[in-house]
Amino acid sequence: FVKYQSWFDFPKLGRRFMDLQYLPYQFGGQQNILITGRDITDIVTAEKEAGEANERFRAVWNSSGDAMRLTDGEGRIVMVNDAFCAMFGKSKEELVGNEYAVVYAPERQEESMTGYRTRFADRSMKEFMELEVELWNGKRFNAQLSNRFLTLPEGEILVLSVFRDITARIAAER
Repeated sequence: FVKYQSWFDFPKLGRRFMDLQYLPYQFGGQQNILITGRDITDIVTAEKEAGEANERFRAVWNSSGDAMRLTDGEGRIVMVNDAFCAMFGKSKEELVGNEYAVVYAPERQEESMTGYRTRFADRSMKEFMELEVELWNGKRFNAQLSNRFLTLPEGEILVLSVFRDITARIAAER
């Protein structure tokens, strides 16, 4: 059989995207073709809109000057943007799939992960705070941090953490 998909103009329905199948067969010694068609306009339109929404999200995510991170209930990094990698001194490959505490000073990593899992489980994550951050490489800076729980359409719950370096502001206030 042959499958064909294209846009068609119908007098009463307007422009519709059709999925057509052509199946040759013989009946009574004659060669025939069975043609079936299905209107998949809504599916094609929804896929196009989802793709455009994903592109808009990626553009915002990748162009943000704020460092952004998504983590799951176990504290594993699901996604980071380029600003996060620059702020914390690690590549996406070093971060995604690993525990989020890998960016912090080694002596604080275990405690940080335990606290995260507890706060995630009881949904007691602080929404906004200012803190001094000590990184894996000894670098220190002051950060403004906001956390939000996100529930994805499939039910998965993640935490979006947004970091802003406020070291200069803190120094100016002193």
